[in-house]
Amino acid sequence: MQTNAALDDEIGDFLGGRQSVIRDPYPLYKRIRDAGPVYWYKGNVPFVARYRDTTALFSKHEDFQTFRSRERFGLDRLDETDRARVADIGTFEEVQLNQTNGQLHRRIRSVAQRVFPSGKFTEMRPAVRVAVNQLLDEAARDDVVDLMQFAYRLPLTVVTAFFGLPSADIDKLKLWGDAIATVKPFVEGGLPVEAIRAAHGAVGNTQDYVNGMIAESRRNPGANGFMDALLAAESGDKLDANELAGLISLLIYASHESSTNMLGNGIHSLLSHRDQWEALKSDPSLAPKAVMETLRYNAPVQMMTRRAAIDTQVDGVDIPQGAEAIILYGAANRDEREYDDPDRLDITRSKMANVSFGYGIHVCIGAALARLEGQTAFELLSQRFPDARLADEAAEPEWKPHPLFRGLRRLPVRLGADRGPIE
Repeated sequence: MQTNAALDDEIGDFLGGRQSVIRDPYPLYKRIRDAGPVYWYKGNVPFVARYRDTTALFSKHEDFQTFRSRERFGLDRLDETDRARVADIGTFEEVQLNQTNGQLHRRIRSVAQRVFPSGKFTEMRPAVRVAVNQLLDEAARDDVVDLMQFAYRLPLTVVTAFFGLPSADIDKLKLWGDAIATVKPFVEGGLPVEAIRAAHGAVGNTQDYVNGMIAESRRNPGANGFMDALLAAESGDKLDANELAGLISLLIYASHESSTNMLGNGIHSLLSHRDQWEALKSDPSLAPKAVMETLRYNAPVQMMTRRAAIDTQVDGVDIPQGAEAIILYGAANRDEREYDDPDRLDITRSKMANVSFGYGIHVCIGAALARLEGQTAFELLSQRFPDARLADEAAEPEWKPHPLFRGLRRLPVRLGADRGPIE
């Protein structure tokens, strides 16, 4: 397993959230792709960065299983109380759809797909347009606005409406989600103890909130059809109480974390590439393609992990049982073997398929809703505020120091004249 000390150092900086690499990880990704179909970070962690190897690995879901090691918390340095907190966080993660395998995953996903079918999102299109227009109305009150506020409020506005939750709960759901996201990196350990404790509190708050939702739905059947359908699945060999709570927690959390960064990254990409913004302004029917291309260009989720359940291979490279592979979505989406001129943003390119929402049986179940939110936001923003510009086009954007979730801290935009709501 040949390694490269300089490359290892740069990967370590990336995993540690250093702005010098987080700001633009794509040159690093190319070096990892060029190092082979598999690069062994520090000789023991296989990194997969090419598109076809990524999709092939995800297709072998029995050989490569979803896994999130608790070692990332740096257990050896924690006292007994904090280790117990880590155990609680791990238990919370293990019953969620994106952390299950085999029959358990098939059973939970089957329920989720029946209750949360893609066709349901088509019905939500008018409600999403209303939400986007209302949030843009609020944004238009200021000359310069931080559109990351729009980016996080839109998905949570939609999901709270879907679940029949009070819009007043949006901010606390965001606060809890951010705390949980902080402890999501896969490797390196050394997470700040304060972050572990904050995540533990957020997990407890989320569980209490979801259990309250379930109790309220039982007391008032018929108040929310989606909740009624989920509760109907809580029997026999379908979903038990913990699995039900885990599914709802994931749907609330995942429906806004990735979507927020998808929106922020996408708006920033379009506004910092004026030719693409002008193309969208001129032809709003390009909005679906703009979503797919900005997802490819700057994915909201940059990596995922899988553990080899058996001795297996990736593109002829042996992967021993138990190895925890890191799959770099952001690198696969810029693979020159798959895309022409991959570092160029082009909302008219022919191939836009990407792995930003995963691939195979673990593809994000809310991907269709996220794309709908993005299409509506890009269309209405470009038509209502055609003169929108980054407030300081020369300023270096500040990215959150998180190797897994790629998103901006702030997105200050000078909106310009408002042409008014578009039905």
